[in-house]
Amino acid sequence: MTKLWGPLGWMTLHSVSLIYPDAPTPEERAIAAKFIDLFGKTITCIFCKNHFASMYALYRAAHPEYLNSKQDFALFVFRAHNTVNKRLDKPRISTVSDCLKTLENNTVNTSFSQFRMSYLLYLSRIWGQDFSGEGRMLQRDVRELFQINSDYWTPRELTSIPELAEADIITSVDRFDAVASFTGNVVPVKVGFAGGRLKLGRR
Repeated sequence: MTKLWGPLGWMTLHSVSLIYPDAPTPEERAIAAKFIDLFGKTITCIFCKNHFASMYALYRAAHPEYLNSKQDFALFVFRAHNTVNKRLDKPRISTVSDCLKTLENNTVNTSFSQFRMSYLLYLSRIWGQDFSGEGRMLQRDVRELFQINSDYWTPRELTSIPELAEADIITSVDRFDAVASFTGNVVPVKVGFAGGRLKLGRR
C-alpha cells in the first residue's frame, strides 16, 4: 500500500506547497494547515501515518514559520520527503533547485492537478471500503480534502514551476530540536463548509 499512496501523496503535498502564496492571509494559512492535517489523518499506511504525524508535530514546533510563505511551506515538504526517503533507504535530493527540477520533470505528462485528483480518488476508494466508525470519519475527511482541492488549490493551479531560495533540506525532520509547544503566527480561523462551499471565519 505504501507504493500506491506514497508517490501520489507526495506529489499532492509538493503541488499544494508550490501553489501556496508568497504572502498568505491568515485564512489561507488556516486552509493549508487544515489540508495538511486531513492529509496526515487519511494516509492509508498506518506506519506511514504515525511517522508523518510525528514529523509534522516536530516540524511545527521547531519551525512555527512553516506556513508564512510558499518558500516555508515548500521547505517543510522537501525536508519531510527527504526524511522519509532516508528512513526507507531511498535516494534523497540535496538541493531545492534539484527538487524543483524533479517536480518539473514529473509533471511533463501528468499535471499537478491530475496527481492530486488521482490521490484523492485513491483515498476515496480505499476508505470507502472501510465501514467501521473510524472508516466513516476518514471518508468524511477525504470529502473535505476534495472540497479544499476544488475550492482553493485548483483555481490557483500552477502554470510554471516557481523559483525558490536554496536552504538545507537534507537534515532529517526527526533531528530538529523542537520546542515543547507550537507558538507560530497562524491565526485561529474556523475552516468548514456550508452549502457545499468552502467557508472561512475567525473563531
